[in-house]
Amino acid sequence: MKASFSTVSSLLVLLLVSQTSHAKYIMCWQNKQNIRECGGNVPPEYAQQRIEVLNERGIVVKIIQARKTKAQLAEEARETKHRKAKEERRRQDMILLKTFTREEDLLASRDKQLAAIDSIITIANGNLKVLNSSLAQLQKQAADHERSGTNIPNILLKDISTVKSQINENDKYLKDKQQRKKEINQKFANDLKRYRKLKEIKPR
Repeated sequence: MKASFSTVSSLLVLLLVSQTSHAKYIMCWQNKQNIRECGGNVPPEYAQQRIEVLNERGIVVKIIQARKTKAQLAEEARETKHRKAKEERRRQDMILLKTFTREEDLLASRDKQLAAIDSIITIANGNLKVLNSSLAQLQKQAADHERSGTNIPNILLKDISTVKSQINENDKYLKDKQQRKKEINQKFANDLKRYRKLKEIKPR
């Protein structure tokens, strides 16, 4: 029995469609012997390598770069950090040179900042003396109550606690300001050293 013309045509169309739908890109990689291999699928052990994707004409249409190792990523991170540090150093140098035209200007800026903090410290020390005096008076009142055999009033105990807390806060504030003075001195010492290097000025 002979097949009809329409049936043969349909079979040919199905065959062509099937071939087209199954057409795949070819992928190529290097095996362990450093020999180039190609196929429709990359073996798992080579999946992290550099892969070339070829079309049906053998032309490379895409390159999948090899996944970087932890060592490579760490090295890139170090290089990036180093580069950013150099860029930041250049930026800071430009600011330093634009801010101060002379070494004396830099020292004057330092002295101005230190003087401002010294003024604050003086005020804080004055407040501390007042607080210590107040605490002494309150503690004397409490001692008088104890000597007379009477209970110390709760309001007096509360006042003593409040003043002690204020003294502790004031002490912490003074320590912070003293630390700030050290930081300013250190910063300007570093800036002065760098400034002299950039200007090629010999230390006095």
